[in-house]
Amino acid sequence: MASHHRIHISCSSLRGFISFLISASLVICVAVPSYATEVNGTYATTYFHESSTSTLVCCLPSSEKLLIDYAMRKHGFPLDSVIYGSTIVPNIGSQEPCKQMELNLGSILSLRTLRRQLIGQGSHRQLASSIVFDIQANGPDQLRVHSCELVLIQRLQSGVFADPFELQHLVRRGVFVDVGVFGDTNLELPSAHSGQSVIEVHVSIDWDSILARQKRELEIAVELPLHARYPPIGEDSHATVEIVLSDSIICCKRGSIDDKECSWFGGAEATTSDVVQWRVPCGNEVHSVYVSTITALSASLSALVIVYASLYASKSK
Repeated sequence: MASHHRIHISCSSLRGFISFLISASLVICVAVPSYATEVNGTYATTYFHESSTSTLVCCLPSSEKLLIDYAMRKHGFPLDSVIYGSTIVPNIGSQEPCKQMELNLGSILSLRTLRRQLIGQGSHRQLASSIVFDIQANGPDQLRVHSCELVLIQRLQSGVFADPFELQHLVRRGVFVDVGVFGDTNLELPSAHSGQSVIEVHVSIDWDSILARQKRELEIAVELPLHARYPPIGEDSHATVEIVLSDSIICCKRGSIDDKECSWFGGAEATTSDVVQWRVPCGNEVHSVYVSTITALSASLSALVIVYASLYASKSK
């Protein structure tokens, strides 16, 4: 009985020692940080369009929901030209007006400002866009009899992605009318092995509530949830991902005419100040050597202790 009691105490001591060793190894690994924390929190830029131009994009048939999908199937535009193009117009525009539409959006609306800001912290943020249009004096009467929506097309670099399932959930909640994600939709790939993508978001415009304010302006706020991919290890503590300027398109239909006439609104060519920069924490190459070494030693030592405990317990029996 005494011998069995001693074995029980020894095994308990070994289990406690193993737990202590594993905990200590975790503490050691955490003590050498492989990821730096962001100090400044939110990074944002503001884009202002003082003057505006508009271009008729196409007449979107009632059977079609997404502009990019329609352009690729109907006009044969390759996806790469949409993803890497400076604007969507040269790639998708067919200059086909809708029959019996009689609405020239370019003479009614002009893009005044486009502000974009990253809100939130860490690797999961919201790209908040505020688009403001000026409504000309002859605009309210024409717009009131049309049903319109804003189409926001956002190109994303390989370091950032939008979750298609999350966006579809927002559609079901009524936040967006429709969404589409094109390009690399693999959510698990790190930045070094992923490709670029483009997001198309449709937002409904309520002319009755907007025109009731008796202000000749249209302001639309869109919050697009984005996620940062794991960046490669580098010498700096952060990797910078640039989010380029989005395309603003307004599509309208009238009464029983289901086809939508879509016009793109923009201004001068984007400059570096128009790019939103997202600084994503990344692993430090110097720290990774220490972390890998300590992790390997801790794992090896823990394995030896487990083997020794097993042999000791088998001999005691």
